[in-house]
Amino acid sequence: MGAVNGRTDRLPLTVRIAVDWLRALQARDEDTLLTLAHPDIGLPASVPPIRRGHAYLSEWLQEQRLRLRLDRAFIDGSRILVAHKTTLLDEDGDVRAIMDGGSIVELRDGRVSHYRRDDGSDLLRRNGFRGADPIDLTEENTAS
Repeated sequence: MGAVNGRTDRLPLTVRIAVDWLRALQARDEDTLLTLAHPDIGLPASVPPIRRGHAYLSEWLQEQRLRLRLDRAFIDGSRILVAHKTTLLDEDGDVRAIMDGGSIVELRDGRVSHYRRDDGSDLLRRNGFRGADPIDLTEENTAS
């Protein structure tokens, strides 16, 4: 378990970083995302399929409009899969779609080095987390 902001946390530090990343993503909190992001962070893009760096993170964030209801986390070394319900929002904040899925967060040097969302079925198998022990995150939905 890790100590974050001077308090003891019930979550492993790697999971805490992933949860903090997802909270900042929901809030569209660029400063926090930049603090948590590795300078060479890889993020999804259309062409090329992955773009890197803090400059692209700022650009990418402008397109992200979502709410996440966290469920469970799974750890595989430096990769964390967070299962969640995703609510996609349009520019006015209206609901576009609701789906089950997850986010895969990879860490390097204690910072997020790669992020992608996966809204398909069978997340654990497809992303190499089958057999990983779940860590309950439902309390994180009401935590401040």
